[in-house]
Amino acid sequence: MEKKISIILTSYNKPDLVKQAIESVLHQTYSNWELFVMDDHSNEETSAAISTYIKDHRIYYDNSFINPAERLKSTRYAVLINDALSRAEGEYITYLTDDTVFHPNRLSRMAEALNQCSEFDAVYSSQKVIHVNGRGTEQFHFYRFAEEVLDQAAFLVDHCSVMHRRSLLERVKEKFGSFWDEDVMHWNHGDSVFWSRLNTFTSFLPIKEVLDTTYKTPHSFQNTYQSLPSVLIDGSFVKGTDQKVYQLDRNKRKPVNERWHTLYEGRTVVIPDPFLFQYEEGFYRFKRHGIPALERAEIQSLPDGPPISRWTSDCVQHLPGRMLFRIERKFYVYLRGVLHPISHDVAKRFFANQKAIPISFQQIKQLPIGMPFYPVYDEIIRNLNITKG
Repeated sequence: MEKKISIILTSYNKPDLVKQAIESVLHQTYSNWELFVMDDHSNEETSAAISTYIKDHRIYYDNSFINPAERLKSTRYAVLINDALSRAEGEYITYLTDDTVFHPNRLSRMAEALNQCSEFDAVYSSQKVIHVNGRGTEQFHFYRFAEEVLDQAAFLVDHCSVMHRRSLLERVKEKFGSFWDEDVMHWNHGDSVFWSRLNTFTSFLPIKEVLDTTYKTPHSFQNTYQSLPSVLIDGSFVKGTDQKVYQLDRNKRKPVNERWHTLYEGRTVVIPDPFLFQYEEGFYRFKRHGIPALERAEIQSLPDGPPISRWTSDCVQHLPGRMLFRIERKFYVYLRGVLHPISHDVAKRFFANQKAIPISFQQIKQLPIGMPFYPVYDEIIRNLNITKG
């Protein structure tokens, strides 16, 4: 008789992709499974897409109904997974995300490997990774191959390529105090923290076959956290998974009406919700009676601001605000009277349409140098003790 497998699918605002993920479970050659669809209070379109499948008695649908203000306090998918694990009845446990699909024999091959290799409590498979644009068109793809037994699976194995015995869970919880670590510091690598916990008790056995395909969209973690500094650049147009466009203005995110799309079109940076929601929402407040209508001639008659000019010493007195500058091979951005060093990767993301203006240190030596805008992810990973309980 087939052993029961519990599948935990985490979902947030991907209506089309989540349907593909659920369909991939329904099309498995292995039939003894239960699926927990753990949705983190997605939009109505996503909820409607999921609800069409709950008539199958093997599928359980849970909506967190979380208040957006609470999102920053934990790693949300870890919270959802822990909730599902407390109810899972399967002898084997596996995971799925709303941008991944299982191949039809995925469950059967993994269950077979665990059945035959009692000395291993976890297995992982090869995976195909497809990068798509906002319209869903493939840009390129590659493979993550499962080729060796792993004693350190963290950062090497994807969230959706693992199956483990349920018997590991209590051992993990006893040692570390929880199944998955919900601390917000792990929001983009919670699976690696959990793999490290599993590796305390077992190695990961490889299955060389490609058993799942994951689609990396502009909203996938790998794309949204890449090249982000710890503090975002003031004046940037940004959006998260809700697709609303905001402008960052003095540590607030201010909604920008669609009527101004010509201003932000092609300049909007997609960022993860944890970054977006750390900025309190503000508003551009205008009083209708306080906005006079001006003719072009009247506007042209208004006095100009301070000139952008040079002293006799050839130093630049004023630089254009929020422009990208290059001094030799290093980049800088000028914000409110301060010149900030900025890495090439961050500059390429936030100033995609700007060509850096060459200047020299001699020309700007009187300007104050401010906080640098460098990616922090690599530094976090280097300093992170992921085995800490």
